[in-house]
Amino acid sequence: MENDIINTDQNILKGEMLLDAVAQKKGTKGLVKALETAMEQGDLKASQVLLLAGLETPEVAKYVAARIPQFVKLPGTNTEIRSNILKRFPLDLANGLSIEIVEAVLENVAGKADYQQLLLLAHKHTGHFRFGWQLSKDLTMGGNLDQAVIVLDEMEERGHQHTFIYQSHAEYLSVLGQHKRAIEISHKISNENPTETNLKRSYLRMLMAGGSLAELERELPIILAANPSDWMLAAFLHRARVSAATLIKCFALLVPPNTSSDPRYILYYAASAIAVNDLDAVRAALTLNIPDEIAYAQSFKRGVQYVLDRDIKISSRFVCDPTQSYQVVKAGKGKPTVVVCLSNSGINFSFLSIGFIDQLLSEFDVNVIYLHESRKMLFHGGIEGLGDTEAETLAAIERLHDELDSSLKVTMGASLGGYGAARYGHLSKANAVLSFSGPTDMFQFTEAAIPQAIHSPQFLIMQQVRRTLTAQDCKLKSVIETSGTKHYQFYGEQASIDTIQANNIANLSNVELIPVPEITDHFVFGYCVANGQLQKILSEVLTN
Repeated sequence: MENDIINTDQNILKGEMLLDAVAQKKGTKGLVKALETAMEQGDLKASQVLLLAGLETPEVAKYVAARIPQFVKLPGTNTEIRSNILKRFPLDLANGLSIEIVEAVLENVAGKADYQQLLLLAHKHTGHFRFGWQLSKDLTMGGNLDQAVIVLDEMEERGHQHTFIYQSHAEYLSVLGQHKRAIEISHKISNENPTETNLKRSYLRMLMAGGSLAELERELPIILAANPSDWMLAAFLHRARVSAATLIKCFALLVPPNTSSDPRYILYYAASAIAVNDLDAVRAALTLNIPDEIAYAQSFKRGVQYVLDRDIKISSRFVCDPTQSYQVVKAGKGKPTVVVCLSNSGINFSFLSIGFIDQLLSEFDVNVIYLHESRKMLFHGGIEGLGDTEAETLAAIERLHDELDSSLKVTMGASLGGYGAARYGHLSKANAVLSFSGPTDMFQFTEAAIPQAIHSPQFLIMQQVRRTLTAQDCKLKSVIETSGTKHYQFYGEQASIDTIQANNIANLSNVELIPVPEITDHFVFGYCVANGQLQKILSEVLTN
């Protein structure tokens, strides 16, 4: 292979410099020193010869490899020279190339087009943890979750038993719909790390995502009892798909916050108190310090204050049934019907529970159809129990409207729910759509709003969604324009991402933009309730 890389003149030069190094009786250090000197002098020809010779010499290879970053920065280094290093890479891997050389080549020589393939070779030949982990991350960032799972499988078979490998494995399997394995892995690492509450919460989330609701009902109180003041578990509680009885039982396990409590804990405690209709607990929590800088705090406090001022109770007509992906609440035949689109995040409506939303809507004497997006397909995959596709789901919703004899059809939602409300409302030609900070270009929105992090469930879901949906599929402008349905877009006037989303449809004749003054918060629903904008628009829609 050497003759393919180095010409005769370089061989002569190589020999002369190696002899010089030996003559100085410096051994392997002499070769490294000669390489450093050549690079300092900017002698690209000599540097290349010495670098390749050094990489072939086991006792000095790792020291020479450490100079690769400096070498590739020399003036005149080109694709051909880098190629000379890469040519030998697969064979050298098979011959037990040192980890240091592998890393140096990958980080400093491999181009973008070669990187993943070479990383795969490094993973296969060395079995070293860092290459498998980097490969799984690279595959994830490219949207290849199924391939990333294969790599993680191989790593575990090789004995790499790191918690974050198992956690990633469970997350990926859950997004891919392999819930049984996801739950098993998550349960295992949760038990092995009993003090890690983030793993406990992850396990609970795996149960919820997999529809293992009986296990969720059993495990949630146990975990909360062991961690009664953990803000992450409090954050999970208010959105957990559990029965009303279990929710009340779990809330009783939480430690009432005090002035020294984490502000995030106070916020989520109050959100759970709203869900169980304990307004006294909410009032007590709001007297403590919840800084406006905490995400969603401003919107939550505005909406909750509206509830407290009017002593509004949770709707008596809404039955909490966590096993249902859709629920119909009837006011009576021939009345208007509002379709409410919900994700499973629990923050769609500024942390206000569905029971409160239903109470608010009951004042308008309307039927309500609640839709839960549990398939992690941005509503494009339809709703469980109604259809396996969006088209089947829309047809099923239309049948529900027929059964209710709906005199008027309105859809509404916030954030992802707002996106779903817009799709379903405009595709079914409803009478009106109310979207609270709902994206109008989902890919554009998520790229700006969701951290590109391999442990972010939202990011992983979007990576999987991209395998099925295109960017064009997730643009709503043409859907809104062709429907003729009146569209109301609520958004924070100073929320830059949401302003961009609103402006995407600003020039459409059937769109009315409703900026909420001075608001930077994404979850504007609480503001719109507190300032009466929601009630005003909904009244206009229902009476026209």
